[in-house]
Amino acid sequence: MLTFREGWRSFKEGLDKRFIWEYWLAVKSHAWEIFWGAGVIGIICTILTLYYSPSWKILGWVVAWAFLVAGYFAWRSYHIRLIPKFEVKEYVIQPTETEDPSVTNMFIQVIPECMTESPVHECRGRLLLVSKRNSDEDEWTATQMNSPLFLGWDYYEHGPFTLEPGIKQ
Repeated sequence: MLTFREGWRSFKEGLDKRFIWEYWLAVKSHAWEIFWGAGVIGIICTILTLYYSPSWKILGWVVAWAFLVAGYFAWRSYHIRLIPKFEVKEYVIQPTETEDPSVTNMFIQVIPECMTESPVHECRGRLLLVSKRNSDEDEWTATQMNSPLFLGWDYYEHGPFTLEPGIKQ
């Protein structure tokens, strides 16, 4: 989570005249859709003005409300697109034999993948459950190991790392 100061610095770096104009054009188009779109607020206001002439205050509040809601919808699409998310779509299972022929260890390598356009910072893995397979019943049962352990990230040891978009790690 970013501190306020880091967030403000990131906001100032992201200010670009080209993007501000794109944002205002998106807000304008969303406001137009809100006012004349499926909600038909504009038609209701037009019919009401035939019988009752609204004051400038009411008209100003309606326009301000439409732009406020439009600004939210313009912001929301970018916000959802940049929320950091990842999935584990792939994993590699490596059975390893031991000295005891009745015991086989299985090592599972998970491969996380970033699903959005923004990186996922400070990823950490923890082992939460160790199960044992009963060969007689062909079922898995939980072992007594109940403390969460840090997982190693290949060459990154146990420390957190950043998942970058488009790169499987």
